[in-house]
Amino acid sequence: MWCLQRIFILFAMIQLYLCKSSATLDELTSISSLYQKAASEIAQLENDLENDQERSIENLDVISLNVGGQIIMTTRQTLTRISQSTLALMFKDQWQSRLPTDRNGNIFLDYNPIVFRHLLDQLQLSDTKEFYPPLESSLVEPFKKMLRKLGLYEFINLSEKNTVRINMGGQIFTHQRTTFTQMSNATFHMTALPFQRIDSDIFIDSDPKLLQHLIEQLREVTIRNPSYLKIPSSKETSSFKKMLSDLNVNRNSILLCVGITNAANWALLVAGSNGWFNYRHQADVCHAYQILHNNGIPDSNIVVMMFDDLAQSSANPTKGIIINHPHGHDVYHGVPKDYTGATVTPENFINILLGNKTAMQGIGSGKVIESGPDDNVFVYFTDHGAIGLVAFPSSVLYATDLNTTIAKMYTAKKYKQMVIYIEACESGSMLENILPNNINVYATTASNAEESSYACYLDNKRATYLGDCYSVAWMENSDEKKSSKETLYDQYLITKRKTHESHVMQYGDLELGKSHNIDEFQGNKTQSSKESILLNHYNSWLKRDAVLMENVRISILSHRVATSKENSIERQQLEKQLAQTLHDKQIIENHLEQIVLLSLSINSIHSFEEMTQKRMKLTQHICYKSVTQHVHKKCFDLQNEFVLHKLWTIANLCEIGLKDFTIKHAIDQACPNRLHFDY
Repeated sequence: MWCLQRIFILFAMIQLYLCKSSATLDELTSISSLYQKAASEIAQLENDLENDQERSIENLDVISLNVGGQIIMTTRQTLTRISQSTLALMFKDQWQSRLPTDRNGNIFLDYNPIVFRHLLDQLQLSDTKEFYPPLESSLVEPFKKMLRKLGLYEFINLSEKNTVRINMGGQIFTHQRTTFTQMSNATFHMTALPFQRIDSDIFIDSDPKLLQHLIEQLREVTIRNPSYLKIPSSKETSSFKKMLSDLNVNRNSILLCVGITNAANWALLVAGSNGWFNYRHQADVCHAYQILHNNGIPDSNIVVMMFDDLAQSSANPTKGIIINHPHGHDVYHGVPKDYTGATVTPENFINILLGNKTAMQGIGSGKVIESGPDDNVFVYFTDHGAIGLVAFPSSVLYATDLNTTIAKMYTAKKYKQMVIYIEACESGSMLENILPNNINVYATTASNAEESSYACYLDNKRATYLGDCYSVAWMENSDEKKSSKETLYDQYLITKRKTHESHVMQYGDLELGKSHNIDEFQGNKTQSSKESILLNHYNSWLKRDAVLMENVRISILSHRVATSKENSIERQQLEKQLAQTLHDKQIIENHLEQIVLLSLSINSIHSFEEMTQKRMKLTQHICYKSVTQHVHKKCFDLQNEFVLHKLWTIANLCEIGLKDFTIKHAIDQACPNRLHFDY
């Protein structure tokens, strides 16, 4: 803390000097000296924070276990929570290396995986040192024997009075009584007679998923301390209320009084890229998930689309961990794997937003946005983009298709209000002059319709960019826990102020942004914290390496070359890879220029310079979609950032009135063979 205070004082002194209308030579010398001191102490602070992060990561190591033939992933922190137990000692560094492993390197534990999972759940979810056996009688003895071997038997609680069995529509739920009795605030109050033996199951004739939804919130209640209990969706309001009524003053003396809001929160979080060079996009989405989850939005209402190829990547020096800030904590833990790999597509994105469960049956988790007319929906997308489109791993989503989907949602009353955040180059073109201002949708974008967005937080250890400037700006603002006090418009202004490289924009119903708070869409966290001026200065200083999205790969490779050992094989390989990347970029640009030249030669009075030096507003969306899909089919992948960066020249051809068949003919001539590039 003394270091932070010292740096703050230095910055303050520098600002005082710079505020003067003039400065003497001595004062300028003093300024220079102060800057040097500040830079030196910031470097020391970075080093200290990195050491802290290393220690934190060591404690949160993801450990892969083979328990009786079943693979279970957990963290060292969970396994060592009871510090003096045999289990904890087994996973201390000096002992872990002696544990047996299977042929895949997973630590082997010869226990029943069901009872071990039961123990692990309690280690993860409870802060107490009491462990309850499974309710299945045949598993009690194996559980007790396992606890003896793991040095945890002294903490076992064998009293049946501490458990509750609920038969919900024929499905049995068994939970600790403390799950239901932990809240005692004014909004939620529930008491149970903990000394009364349970003679039979509580039977409730209702949908089992409603009880599961309730239990998910109760488990998180000590963390979230919510002011209300959220229902799964507005169309299930009456069913949810009936279930709560059925739990009221029954034969087992359980009293439940719950304040309910008819509005539910839903969220769709999308990272449209894959690969280590694009690390930042999935890191952004993981961070966004942590914000919503920690703010009380249940996982059942959060849909995540991400390729999921980073955590276990060979390029990842901290397996199982993804960070979004040079000194940040792991943001990957707990993220739902709803749609990964080949399921991350524009078609699935649209069906998820529309709540089309039939279309998503058998794909990923099958989760969709099941919102209704009283619900708020939050959509966050991050990836590469171009004029009138954003990229997915193997295809693209067009502005017209996005806005048609929004219109369908509005017509079908799939939301009360909706908020959309888009991180992509030229992302303003997804909404500009398309999104109406009267359908209760408010949106912000990382850039206007003509410029790139920027990557930031270059990490030396991982050799990639950890975040995007716009995205980390709004998320770091949300992390400050002031969402119940700040409006969406406030967040837009803060994000705009902190994003120096591009022009953050807002679209749609601007009054909605000014009249509604962030927590109405990102969840409610009652705690508040003060804004750290110094931390904001520090984060801004870290963003000094921000780079245009289309130059990220070149920047990363250049950095790797510069930090590699001179005359080493590694440097030679990196230089070759950089040269190939620059060559690919030139080939792509040459082909797109050739398409423009051939199109103009067929029928046009416009010049090549006019088409390639001045952007035009995109209005001819049908022509643009048709010809760019032809480029994708005949030339190369559209989602390559070098292709995306120059697609505006193709849009210009449509804007001057050329027919799509004319442009397609030019594409056929310019691209006799489809080219493949690594990116």
